[in-house]
Amino acid sequence: NLQSSQVLSDAVVNGTYDAADSTNNMASGAVTPDFQVPIQVYDSQGGLHTLTMSFLKAGPNQWYTEVHMAAGDIDPGGGTLVDGQLATGMIAFTPFGQLDAANSTLPTSISIGAAGTGAGPEWSASLGLAAQVINFDMGGPGAPGGLTNYDSPSVLGTSQVNGTPFGSLASVDVDDDGFVTAIFTNGLTRRIYQIPLATFGNVDGLIPEHGGVYRLGPGAGALSMRGAGIGGAGEIKARALEASTVDLAEEFSNLIMTQRAYSASSKIITTADEMLDELIRLKR
Repeated sequence: NLQSSQVLSDAVVNGTYDAADSTNNMASGAVTPDFQVPIQVYDSQGGLHTLTMSFLKAGPNQWYTEVHMAAGDIDPGGGTLVDGQLATGMIAFTPFGQLDAANSTLPTSISIGAAGTGAGPEWSASLGLAAQVINFDMGGPGAPGGLTNYDSPSVLGTSQVNGTPFGSLASVDVDDDGFVTAIFTNGLTRRIYQIPLATFGNVDGLIPEHGGVYRLGPGAGALSMRGAGIGGAGEIKARALEASTVDLAEEFSNLIMTQRAYSASSKIITTADEMLDELIRLKR
């Protein structure tokens, strides 16, 4: 909100304010704005920059506005903008304090060119950044939120930026629908894959293999890939560990039987050896 009862500054009263003059504009710091809004924006390489919207009351329901960044980040590119300005203009409001877009001259879409394009504000050549467009959604009549002009202190209630800084892959998560989601260090999440489940016309026709897996058999029917829980497909249990299917009691029983069989075989071999030894002694 911009305070409608804001007292006009000396620069406006004396008629010295000039957005195109470095000695009489807000971007250079020569004129103190009535209100400023810093906004974080991200470039083509994920770098962070602070975009500032400076407001100076021009009269009833009208505000001079300058949109600018640090002067070292922006070159004029052959245009008339100075001191890191990206756009200048007037923002007008209706008598009811809502944005009057029809009578506002500040552009709501700003283009920052790559260095050397010469068609307006552009990134400094030292940064090596690609061109980009910054769009502003400042609301309007009938829209919730947005920029207003009421008789209350100037304040930024909320703002949203859809850009993100550079981030690297931090972890991967799988949900119950089989979606694999990549989670990045900058807080961004993105679905990158969905795990399909195979269904067959005749599951009894599958051929079991070692390790609890099956392969397609001639009597299994056609293979169909579906999402979890769709068209007769099974379910996916995310963040769950399958319990072992081994019956410990049965395995211990088999172990004892094998041990006893080994012992019996050992005794047979010992008995046969003793019998051969006795025959040899009888011959002597």
